[in-house]
Amino acid sequence: MLKDFSDTLAFVRVVQHGSFTSAAQALGVSKARISRKVRELEARLNVALLKRSTRRLGLTEAGRTLFEQSEPLFRALDEAEEGAAELSALASGKITITAPAWFSSGLLAPTLAEFHATQPELRLDMISTHEPLDLISEDVDIAFRLWIGELPASELVARHIATLPRRLFASARYAEERGALEAPEHLIDHPALITHVRKPSDTERLWLTNGTTSREFPIRAASISSDPEFLKAMMMAGNGLLFATELQMRSAIASGEAVIVLPEWRGWPVELYAVLPPGRRPPHKIRTLLDFLAPRLVRECASV
Repeated sequence: MLKDFSDTLAFVRVVQHGSFTSAAQALGVSKARISRKVRELEARLNVALLKRSTRRLGLTEAGRTLFEQSEPLFRALDEAEEGAAELSALASGKITITAPAWFSSGLLAPTLAEFHATQPELRLDMISTHEPLDLISEDVDIAFRLWIGELPASELVARHIATLPRRLFASARYAEERGALEAPEHLIDHPALITHVRKPSDTERLWLTNGTTSREFPIRAASISSDPEFLKAMMMAGNGLLFATELQMRSAIASGEAVIVLPEWRGWPVELYAVLPPGRRPPHKIRTLLDFLAPRLVRECASV
């Protein structure tokens, strides 16, 4: 007898995505159809699989057993189909990408446009956000993340792409009005524009090195934000000093609108990673995209 495992697939996707609504979106069907499929599966097996409440879904013991044993099978099937698709010269389907807004518009967009010209059958969806998304529940294929040092250990698959140096910057107008900053000890006398990852207090400390001396220097926060582009706009308006990546400031430096402060000093660099959901092997379309992007992103980051 030929069995239809669409009800089991619906159940696995509900667990993976954490809700019937998200599972339905991932599969491209209605929420009602997903709910009906899970009820049919529970009736067929004569056992409850999910603990339903108004706030969240939970697994029964039977549900956990079924998910742990069936999820690897569906993942293997997805990989088998991707392997067959590799026989085609063109990738197809959809790739969902997430990245910080300034990075996606300033660097990824032109590179992805170049890639899409070579793979027109691929649909590229971009989620621009400064917050790290849950790759499974949000159905994200690739997350480009900027991090200081190594990423925390997790089941996610991380590929290091490039290193982005960081420096202190000021608008040309601010530098002209206030004069050149002669030493990092004088940073405390200037308003600092700080990303929200730093503790929001009036006085902070910034680690800098000139190659021979490395230490922390006190700084005074004038504005704190999770949006680097907001802080850049504040800096360009003459509201203080900004500690940012050279990549983000490249066009402003080239146009003369901004200048490097204390050019012999640098801070901790930011590492660029491509982060993928857990799995044995990325699909063909993901590998094709990363193989295209990686050398170009390295070149762009190194050409600042």
